[in-house]
This record gives sequence, structure tokens and C-alpha cells, in this order.
Amino acid sequence: MTGTPERRQGVGAAARAAGVTVCGALPAFLTGGLAVQVRADLDFSAALLGIAIAVYFGVSSVSSPYLGHAAQRLGLDRSARLAATGSGMALLVAAVTPNYAGLAMAMVIAGLANALAQPAANGMLVRDVPVRWRALSFGIKQSAIPVATLVAGLAVPLIALTLGWRWAYAFAALGALVVALSGRSRASAIPSTPGAAPDGAARALEYAPLIVLGMSAALGTAAATSLGSFTTESAVDLGASEATAGLLLAMGSVLGIGMRLLSGWYSDRSIRDPLVVVALLLAGGSAGYAFMAGGMLQLYVAGVAFAFGLGWSWPAMFHFAVSRRYGASAAAATGVAQSGVYVGGVVGPVAFGLLAQHYSYSLGWAFAGGAAAIAALGIATGARMLTRRDRGETASAAHGAEP
Repeated sequence: MTGTPERRQGVGAAARAAGVTVCGALPAFLTGGLAVQVRADLDFSAALLGIAIAVYFGVSSVSSPYLGHAAQRLGLDRSARLAATGSGMALLVAAVTPNYAGLAMAMVIAGLANALAQPAANGMLVRDVPVRWRALSFGIKQSAIPVATLVAGLAVPLIALTLGWRWAYAFAALGALVVALSGRSRASAIPSTPGAAPDGAARALEYAPLIVLGMSAALGTAAATSLGSFTTESAVDLGASEATAGLLLAMGSVLGIGMRLLSGWYSDRSIRDPLVVVALLLAGGSAGYAFMAGGMLQLYVAGVAFAFGLGWSWPAMFHFAVSRRYGASAAAATGVAQSGVYVGGVVGPVAFGLLAQHYSYSLGWAFAGGAAAIAALGIATGARMLTRRDRGETASAAHGAEP
């Protein structure tokens, strides 16, 4: 997407959306990546780590529908700047906190910023990216999540084990400030996808299938957020060094980035419903979680590859599918669907943390695998509901057009 002004505009919008999304995700996943060092210094349990991550997702879940509408009222670019600034504030609070309560407060601020960042970024992609590259642009944007875990993984050997974990938060806060001050995207009229809502029109939200998709995404996210929060600690528990565990998290993140880009590239060239791709990725990821539950470091490494590469590459196509359907209502629609994602973010880390503390990490990964498998079935069900509605609308329109 380089060369012509249209392509440059698309590249700029995708980069801006990705940067804002990284800012929104980084406080939670940096906390997960630095868990060993942060817990040792602030003295709290694995269950409390799960609760801290759950606070982030819980605040995002409650505020997401409201901030999705707010992003459209305030303007997408202004909302993106506010979201990046809020994430920077959260990272600074985490960098200087003397205790667990301060870390929890940082997660509250980060949750609000993330709930604004996601719909603003989605809206910018629908507004500014030409339709033939839009699925890829969502892949780029959602690659920001594994980029956040990649940063978290590399921060362990490069910063946390040398300068200290507080400096990792401080450098991340500086990066968020850079994103907040970056140039705004330019609005333009972009042609719509055939069969989807026109980008300049607002399609009425269909709450029944959105709720089914949101609940399914909640299960998929419950599994995926455990990856970002507990991959390093679980690897250390199996005998890996802290540096190796951090690099393992980074490796998984790279695979997640690649698969999100590949699935976006594929969807731009395929007539297949992107929700079908989501269901297939979740089903494949459940096998990765099963490997991670095996209790052997070699199986665990293979499981990380499958879980990140498949089980955490689906959000790009999920956002793309919802945004493509609702056009100019993309920010509001993804705000509703994203609530389910955040519910999973609340349940996943807490459930996993409790299972790990009272039983074993293996049981936690088995829970994640089951959740991902059920999520795959739910996404397929939601896709069928939307297909039936489309067929009903087409039949009604055809009947109304008869003389």
C-alpha cells in the first residue's frame, strides 16, 4: 500500500490505528510479561495478578459501548489522541507505584483508554483505507496486540533484568506520548464493499447476532488473554529461565503478528465469510492450548506456537467482519461486540490465576483450550444468524420490488 496518494493514505491510517491499539493493549500485556519481576517486588500472588488484568478488561467492558459512540461524536482522530494519552498516564502510574493498589489503579486508567482506542482505530480504517486493502489493514491494526506482547517479552531480558521493571513501564509511556502527538489521519470518501453497508451510511445494529458473536469472542478472549498474562510464568514453572520465558513470549507474538497479516491478506482476496476464518482459527488454537497443558517444556513450546499463531490471530478478522457489515456505524458496532471481548478478558485471567494458584498451570491451559473450542462453535453460529438475516432482507426487498 505505497505509491499513490490513496495508498499512502491507507498506509498512514493503518499505521496510526496500529499505534493507538498498541498503546491501548500495552499496559495489561506489559504487566503480564513483567509478572515475575513485578510480583517479586510488590509481593502479590498469581491470583492477584489475574485480578489486576481483569480490572483492565472489566473497565474496558463496561465503558466500551459508551466510548464507541463517544468516539464517533468526539471525532476519530481526537479520540485516538485521548486514548494514547490515557495509556501513557496508566504506564507512568505503574512505573512509580509502591504497591499493588497503585498497579490496580493503573489498570483502571488503561482500561478506559483501551475502550476508546479500539473503536476509534476501527472507525479510522473504515473511513480512510480503500476497500481492497481493508481486511489487511485490520490485520495490521490487530497485529498491534501481539506487538504489545512482543514488546513485553523483549522487555524482560533487555530492560527488566538489567535496568529494572519500572524502566520498562517508563519507556512504554514515552512511546505512548509519541503516538499521542503523531499526525492525524485525513478523511476521504472511500468506496464501500459490495454487499456491505455503505461507508457513508449507518446500518441499524442487529443486537441478537452481535450478542452471540460477543459471547463467543468472550470465550476466545478468555483463552487468549491468559497467553499474554501467564506464558512467561508458566514457562518458568516448567523449568525455563526468566530470559528464555520472555523470548518464548516474544516468539509467540511474532507468530501472532504474521498470522493476523496473512489472514487479512487472504480475506481481501476471498469471498469466504471472514467469520468462518475466525471459527477455524479458534478451533486450531484449541490444539495449541492442549499442548501447553501437557506439562512438558518441549510440548509447551510447540503449544505456544499454535496458540499464538492460530488461537490469538482471530481478532483481526472478527473486527473486520463486524466493521465491514456496519460501515459508518463501525465504531458503535465494534463497541458493542468488543464488550464481549472484554468480558472474556475479565474472566480469563482471574479463572486462570485461580486454577494456577490452587491446582496447576496445566489445568489453566486445559480451561483455555476448552473455551477456545466452544468459541469456535459460537462464532460459526453467529455467522449463520447473520447469513439468514441477509437472505431474509434480500427476499423481502425482492418481494417489495415486484409489480
